Amino acid sequence: MRNRQNGINAVYYKRYIALRERPPLMSDYFMPSEEDIKDQDSLVIKKYRFRIDQNGFVIPSKKYAHPDLSIVFLGGSTTECMFVDEAKRFPYLAGCLLEKACHLKINSYNGGVAGSNSLNSLDSLLNKVLPLHPKIVVMMHNINDLSVLLYEKSYWNKNPYKRVIVTEDHGPVNLVRIMVKQFIPNLYRDLLQVVDIRKILHTAEFGDEFADIRNKKVTYDQTRIMQEFGDNLDLFINICQDKHIIPVLMTMPSRFTEKPDPIILQSFKRANEAGLKYQDYRRMFDSFNDIIRHKAREHHILLIDLARDIPPTRQYMYDPAHYTAQGSEKIAAIVAAHLQPLVCPGVQPPKP
Repeated sequence: MRNRQNGINAVYYKRYIALRERPPLMSDYFMPSEEDIKDQDSLVIKKYRFRIDQNGFVIPSKKYAHPDLSIVFLGGSTTECMFVDEAKRFPYLAGCLLEKACHLKINSYNGGVAGSNSLNSLDSLLNKVLPLHPKIVVMMHNINDLSVLLYEKSYWNKNPYKRVIVTEDHGPVNLVRIMVKQFIPNLYRDLLQVVDIRKILHTAEFGDEFADIRNKKVTYDQTRIMQEFGDNLDLFINICQDKHIIPVLMTMPSRFTEKPDPIILQSFKRANEAGLKYQDYRRMFDSFNDIIRHKAREHHILLIDLARDIPPTRQYMYDPAHYTAQGSEKIAAIVAAHLQPLVCPGVQPPKP
C-alpha cells in the first residue's frame, strides 16, 4: 500500500508477499558458473537455453490453447533443471511421454524455481496454478526446506534471499530499482536477464546471504522442523483436493550416501556454513523423504519414490542432487509410468 502522508518516503515504502519465480518472458543461454563446476563430476559444460513464459513457467510449457488436460510440476532447482536441454527436462518430457501413450493433448508446466521451498510452491499453487485448472499437480521438495528450517529456523524469516514478506524502502539501490521497475518495466525485465547486473544489485541491496550463520554452529529442533515440513505437505494436498485437483508427491533423489563420493563430500563441506556433520545432514535429508512417504500414505495419494528408484550415481546426478540429461530422462519415464493410470486408465504403462 502507498502511504500518501509522507511524500516520497511513503510512496516507495511497500510491503508485500513475493511470488518466487523467474522473470516472465525471460530468454537467454546460461553457462555453468565457476561455482557450479567446482562441485560436479558429470555436468556437460556448455550453454543451456533457458526461457520463461509470461506466467513464470519454464518453456516448453503451454503447447495447446485447448488441451485435454494439464499437469503442473512444482519444486526447486531439481525440478527447474536449468542445466538440462529444454526437450529433456523431466516435467516437459514426462508430458510428451504421456501424450504418446494416451493420445491426448497435454500441457505439462514446469513450475520449478531455484531456491524455492514448499511454502513458495504453496504460494504459486494458490496464485498461478489454480487458474490453469490442472488435472494433476506434482510437488517435489526436500533440500531447500531442510536448509531454510535448519539455518533460518522458520519459513517466515528476514533473510532477504529467502523471505516471503518483502519490505521495500527508499534506499539508493532500492529507489532506482523500484523506479525502473514501475516506470520502465521492459528495461527492468531486460536487466534481470543480465546475470552480472542481478548479482551487483543483489549484493548491494542484501549483502552476504550467510552472514548471520557463517562460522557459527547451528542448533536445531529436528522434531519441530519435520513437523513444519509435514504441515506444508498437508496444506498442499488439502488445497489440491478441495479444488478437485489430483495431488502427487515425489521424494527427492540424491547422492547423499553413507559413504559418499569424494566430490559429494567436498560439495557438502563447501556449502556447509554452520558446522553440521555430513552424516547428521544426510539423516535429516532422508527423514524429509520419509515424511513425504508418510504423508502420501496418510492421505492415500500417489507417491513417486524417486529417492528409491534413481541410483545415487554420477550417471544420473552431476552433484549432490541436480540431474544430468540421462537422470532427467529416467525421471521422466518413471513419472510418466506412474501418472499414466491417472491420465488414461486402462492403458498399459510402459516400463520406465
